[in-house]
Amino acid sequence: MSIALLATDTTVICRVVKALYDAAPGYTYLSNFLSYKSVNGLDATVNALASAYSSQTNAELAATVCTNLGLTGTAYTAGVDYLTSQFNATTAANRGVVIKDAMNGLANLTGDATFGSAAEAFNSSIAMAEAYSTNSDNTSTDINTLQAADETSAIASTLQFSTTVGETKTGTGGNDAFTATTSNTGQTLDSGDIANGGLGNDSLTITAQGAAATVQLDSIETVSIRLLSAQSFDTLSWSGTNQVVVNGDSTSNNTLTITNADLDTEFKLEKYGTINVTYLESNASSTAYAAASGTYYQTSTNISTINTGSAGIVMLDLGGDNALRLEGSGTDITISGAGSSVLKVDAVSGIDATAFDGNLDITFSAASNVDVSTGAGNDVLRFGTTFNGLDSVDGGDGTDTLRAAIAGSVSVAGIANVESAVFNATGNSVTMSMSGASFSTITFADATASVDLNLRDNIADGTTVKFTGNASLGEVQLDYASGAASVVQFNGVSGDISLVSSLSITDAVSVALSVESASGDVTMSAITLDSDVRTVDISLASGSLTLGNAAAFNLGGATTVSVTQSGSGTASIGGAVTGGSALSTLTLTNAGLGETALRLGSAADVIELATGETTVNINVTGSGSVVGGAFLQDKGSGMNAFTLNLNVGDNGAYGANDEGLNFTGSAGTFTLSETTIGASASVYISSIAAGASGSVSDITVNVGTTGLFKVWKLDADVIGDITIDAAAAGSAYITDGSAGIVGDITLTGSGVKTILLDTTSGMGNIDISGGSATLTVSSTTGGIGNVNITGSGTVFTNTAGDVGTVTVAGSGAVSVDVGSANNVGNVDTTGHGGSVTIDLSSAVAAVTVNLAASGTDKVYVGEGGDTVYMASGSGVDKVVFTTTSTETVSIYNFDLASATDQLVFTTAGFDIGLLASAATAVAALQDGGAATGVVLVSGDNASVTTPGVLSGGTQIVILRSGTYDSVTDMLSAISSAGPMTLAVGTAVTAGLDVIVAWADQNGDTHVTLVNTTAAGVGALFSAVGLISAANTNDLAILYGVNISTYTSSFADKFQFE
Repeated sequence: MSIALLATDTTVICRVVKALYDAAPGYTYLSNFLSYKSVNGLDATVNALASAYSSQTNAELAATVCTNLGLTGTAYTAGVDYLTSQFNATTAANRGVVIKDAMNGLANLTGDATFGSAAEAFNSSIAMAEAYSTNSDNTSTDINTLQAADETSAIASTLQFSTTVGETKTGTGGNDAFTATTSNTGQTLDSGDIANGGLGNDSLTITAQGAAATVQLDSIETVSIRLLSAQSFDTLSWSGTNQVVVNGDSTSNNTLTITNADLDTEFKLEKYGTINVTYLESNASSTAYAAASGTYYQTSTNISTINTGSAGIVMLDLGGDNALRLEGSGTDITISGAGSSVLKVDAVSGIDATAFDGNLDITFSAASNVDVSTGAGNDVLRFGTTFNGLDSVDGGDGTDTLRAAIAGSVSVAGIANVESAVFNATGNSVTMSMSGASFSTITFADATASVDLNLRDNIADGTTVKFTGNASLGEVQLDYASGAASVVQFNGVSGDISLVSSLSITDAVSVALSVESASGDVTMSAITLDSDVRTVDISLASGSLTLGNAAAFNLGGATTVSVTQSGSGTASIGGAVTGGSALSTLTLTNAGLGETALRLGSAADVIELATGETTVNINVTGSGSVVGGAFLQDKGSGMNAFTLNLNVGDNGAYGANDEGLNFTGSAGTFTLSETTIGASASVYISSIAAGASGSVSDITVNVGTTGLFKVWKLDADVIGDITIDAAAAGSAYITDGSAGIVGDITLTGSGVKTILLDTTSGMGNIDISGGSATLTVSSTTGGIGNVNITGSGTVFTNTAGDVGTVTVAGSGAVSVDVGSANNVGNVDTTGHGGSVTIDLSSAVAAVTVNLAASGTDKVYVGEGGDTVYMASGSGVDKVVFTTTSTETVSIYNFDLASATDQLVFTTAGFDIGLLASAATAVAALQDGGAATGVVLVSGDNASVTTPGVLSGGTQIVILRSGTYDSVTDMLSAISSAGPMTLAVGTAVTAGLDVIVAWADQNGDTHVTLVNTTAAGVGALFSAVGLISAANTNDLAILYGVNISTYTSSFADKFQFE
């Protein structure tokens, strides 16, 4: 049997107070009770305490005690019965002793079936009440405070160390708060001090400014240090301390040094600074933790738990925004928690952050061959120069970035789930094996000048390779996975930059090149692609991309390539585009903003395409342009077929002046698909030369409101139909066309159309409607089909063949010149209401012309004896004679028009030197008078006036209608609407009355009735050869002439020009 410990007077008093008040006595009351007991004894003391309930009956007091003890059920009933019976057996003054004895008995009933649980709770409550009441700091007399002090969740005490050396402070069962200071003046935490927290979760707050003391801590779960200067604490005598905190009231950038630390202790930083920890166990590594500084982001606002577990493993539980530095080597780090944290570590062997939900930024200052796994955040891993290809990285979820400086050869096979890589290429050359890498973006920045770069072994599909800043790389080779899409971006500084000297891309099916915003003009010597490429997209947010070498853009033998430019910059390829024999389809698209350009060389630079069937597509969807390039130049007979598809939207342009398509071949077919040119857009084609054996298929072009279509040269053996529609102020030009044979020409729209064609075998029909059009056709032997003109237009043909019918309608100004055609069909202007000029002056065969009643028609009659039908109406029609040797022209209805129709004689054809040297004869003619028979014929055929003055070089035409004996007979014949002959000269030598039309030196036209035998007249005519069979020619016969119907002078019917 063991010897039992006896309850002290303090314990007994706490038991009785618990029974009577369900409270602890507290330090004030306990001190009073013990003083009373020392004078009167213990029994007197407890009876005095019970006397406060003298008004209660025995049963009532028994119920009060059992209730305060927390008894329930059977225990409560039994307890009330027991105490009531004991009270009944004694006096009222002795009830305190009964309660004392009963409570001492209850304390020993922990094993009893009825009172066991109540006894255990009673003993725990008494222990807490005694610990509380013996603490001199707990002087409260408030009943509520005292009732709480004996409970399991006791109210914490606040215990403050004083300047007394060797002081002991003991906590309660609650969460006690101890405070102390280390200071050069007024220090309260001294060597030899002891703090015992007891039960509860207790804390010690140290304001640390002076030299730290070696103290003993027991059951102080948290030590919070307000670090005001660098401090060191030896924790060898600390027991039960779970956490050491540098709290947020500390000053920044101080150092806390902990020695003999327990491995289970957590270290927490709430302020920017450093903790150096040395562990008690000999096999534990020394590890330091610090907030980062300098370039490693800002001061931390909160760093949560740093938990060091087993030796060599550092466990970080992070929360908030943090910045740490971990020094030491050979350590594995496990990171959990959330928030955003910046870490700088030395030569750690591994980092496991898979349980961390925030963003990590880790700098490896000396690590190599490290194994890193991160979690769900957007993490940044900065290897610097330590990355050697043997590192293993798994970025987990999130968008992660790896940054490293690379020199020599390195592999990234150990990198997984990292979306972005930023490399600095150094040394002379860098070779990187990309096998297995999963980067979506690879960036090279600030490289050593002219370092060559080779990314080999299958860059992943869709990976973007960026060149930024002042990369200044040399030759760059990018080897993508077979069939991959490659994306290359340039984002340099402002101004002219050369981020790479040349670029080679292999195995990619698509290539996207871009110059990003805020970048300057990017220049490189050449881009070389291989036969896998199909599309090339060039996006220029700003600046320009310029290739300078003669062989600047090598497409590497691909069969189909699309080059697309977008953005606001200009792509300029200074030399040729080399496609090779396999490139059969090339699509060039400018979808840029503003006046951007996709420039492929100059007019002399060749874009090599296949020799078989090839297609070039030109698309301009914005207001920029596609410029330069000679497709299929000098390809010769190997070219079978070439198709050009043009689509130029509003404000866009293809070509510039003479820098457009320059096509040269000698066989095959060139096809320009139906082309639409938007409003204010322009298309320039330098040359389409299909050659002597080549052909150009039908050309159909639609020109927008103010658009422009221009072909400088069009040359082929056969050219199909040409159809051009130019709207409003649009215009279209073919300035030099040559072909064996040309199909139909159709020119429509209200814009301007100008075409010059030279054919050897003729062309089809010509149809012109709408606005102004000029068509000039030269044909050596071939004929030309029908000519139909509605609106305004000019057609000139110079052909030794035939011309079909010419039909003119509408109301615009029209001019048709059939040149020296053998045969011309009828000319019909009856449906036209404007001005029409028909030039038959060089035509060989006779042509029939039907003129409109309205409008102004002008017919230059030809050599073959044309027939002109004039119609009544308001127009002034003219029949023009250009030579005295014209076959006789038949003119009908000359005087039927309401306006004055005219006969016109050109000065070149009729300035035959008449009267040039016959001064006396001139005088005889101009004197006039009845004696000479000189009469000026007026509208009423009655007035006789003096003729104008003749001078040398005056044009003279003689009108006659047979031989008349007198003037009267002649005038009678004319008045009766008989035919009148228009002639030059006369073979009649006898006296003859003739009408002479002539113009004086003022340009006025006169008509004079003259008898050839009049004084001086016959001699005059004879002197100049007018009375001569050899010089006589009947120019025209006017049918239906009736001068009596004219209201104006008959002289107005004749003009010389």
